[in-house]
Amino acid sequence: MLNRRILLGGLFVGGALLCGLLTWCSTIRTANRVEGFTPITRMSLLGDMTPGKQVLVEGQISQRNPIKLQDHGFVAYLREGRAIVDSKGTPSAGNWSVSERVTPPLLIELFGGLAAITNDDYDLENGKTIEAKPSAFEKYSDTRYSGVERGDSVIAVGVVTAHGAQPTIKADFVARGTQANYAASQRNAGVIFFVISVVVAVVGGIFIMREQVWTIYFRIKHAGGSQSRPQSG
Repeated sequence: MLNRRILLGGLFVGGALLCGLLTWCSTIRTANRVEGFTPITRMSLLGDMTPGKQVLVEGQISQRNPIKLQDHGFVAYLREGRAIVDSKGTPSAGNWSVSERVTPPLLIELFGGLAAITNDDYDLENGKTIEAKPSAFEKYSDTRYSGVERGDSVIAVGVVTAHGAQPTIKADFVARGTQANYAASQRNAGVIFFVISVVVAVVGGIFIMREQVWTIYFRIKHAGGSQSRPQSG
């Protein structure tokens, strides 16, 4: 039983730390990838790019994009939902998950013209988040929206599909903010996740191996008390 608890505790601690470390490394790679691009802010530069070239454009959401969510003015958004009661009917906020994805083609305003994102399957990141108010009889909200609106500064990373006077891009992702903002947010998120993983690993490991931890603690305490006891004679 003792060896089994130690094994389970070791696996839990190692798994939690490995998960945190891998996530941290992934966010660093993403930040480095984004920082590796020279941001394109002028239409003339984008028009000179050959099709198939990976690019990062940085501009603003054009006023010409139609609004898709009137209540919040979003031209592209994610709708997320969560459970707000547990299996026993007790109020409890669950984890958010995407229930609706509205990511239409977009026009990005650069200096000198509009760049067109032609696909509708890009990832939408760092959007402005608005959480719906809970109903009068509920403690938690079960719906929130995350999106971008006209005039927002954004970056888009993807592949040039057409160049010349009307360049187009097939985007991997669109993110609210600037290149520097995005890279910094990725690094910060990685550090925070790793710290949380360390805390979970320590707390979980202590809980699983609590009997062994207490045994070691009392042994150290007893040994310390014996050494501090004055010698007779």
